[in-house]
Formats: sequence, C-alpha cells, structure tokens
Amino acid sequence: KEPLRGISNFTQLLLKLNAMQFDEESLLYARHVIKGIERMDTLIKDILSYSEVIKQAKVQVDLNSIISDIKETYSYKILETGAHINIGILPTILGFPTQINQLLTNLISNAFKFSSEKPLCIDIYAIEKENFWEFHVCDNGIGIAPEYHTSIFEMFKRLHSKNQYEGSGIGLATCKKIVNDHDGTIYVQSNPEGGSDFVFTLPKMKV
Repeated sequence: KEPLRGISNFTQLLLKLNAMQFDEESLLYARHVIKGIERMDTLIKDILSYSEVIKQAKVQVDLNSIISDIKETYSYKILETGAHINIGILPTILGFPTQINQLLTNLISNAFKFSSEKPLCIDIYAIEKENFWEFHVCDNGIGIAPEYHTSIFEMFKRLHSKNQYEGSGIGLATCKKIVNDHDGTIYVQSNPEGGSDFVFTLPKMKV
C-alpha cells in the first residue's frame, strides 16, 4: 500500500501546485488518476480482508448481540434513508465472532448499496433444522437475476459498472469463505416480494 500512497500524495500535490496552469482536459486526466488510486486502495483493503479470514479458537457467538452492534453502526444510515431492519430471534452458535460479524455486515451493507427506490426493508431471521440453523437476510432491493445467483460469490465478480456502484467484487466471496470455514453453505434466491434473499447455514452447537 505504501507505493500507492506515494503516488496518491504526489498526484494530489502536483494538482494542487499546477491546477491553475492545467487546461480542462489535463484536470480531467488528473482526477481520473486520483479516482483510480482510490479504487485500487479499496481493492487492496478488500483483498487483505479476504486473505485475513483465518480460523481462531471457536467460541459461543450470540447472533442477537452481533446484529444489535451492526444495527447500531448503521443507525445514522437507517435514519437517513428511512430503512427498516426487522430482526427475528437468533440463536447462539459456535464460531469465530469477527468472521460472523463480517459476514452479516457484508450482507447488510449490500442491501443498502443495492436498494431500490422503495424504502429499504431488511428481514433477518433463522429457521431451525435438524442439525443446523438456516439464516435468511432478505431485502426488497433491485434483486439479482437468476443466471447470476452462483457467479456472484466468485472473486471480482461484478454485475454493475463501477460508475453505478462502488466496490471491488470481493464482499460476497468473503461471505462464502467465512461460511465455508464454519462448515456451512450460502446461496441467494429471489425474494418473492422483490429483492434478494441470502440464505446461509451454520451447524448447531452440540449439547
């Protein structure tokens, strides 16, 4: 990241010192360079985040507490957009707290990013199965076409241009890696009410 930081600093310094001498085309090029640097910085951070999803000692993780913390983090965004996050009773599982936090944060962040013109509504709940819990993170956003339901979990897979939505295309790949580390599965299906329903499974705690 250090060479990139140097390029950014010198580019901005060059622009600051010579902006009055640059014509409109030169200024446009300089801004494109700075924008490219910002995107590369985001990409590096996301790759580091993906590579640092490591296994530590599993502990009891109260998902109600995790979601409560995430909701508090997004409190201003919720207030600003008029979004609603409805949370069902969630279980305690055995896992890696930091990873579970990142998993749910990524899914909620995506719901905000790909919201539609309607006020965003996110439903988060769990269904108890025989040997595992099935979790749902549903939204009423723009949705995902069925032909992309599998490929969106691949590294760098983007369905929209960078001009439409910011991001590196690593978030859902990270979600898949986290769920795999917990011996679960993750997939997406279309929400009958519009939007997407991300479903992932986590094993039950053994009594």
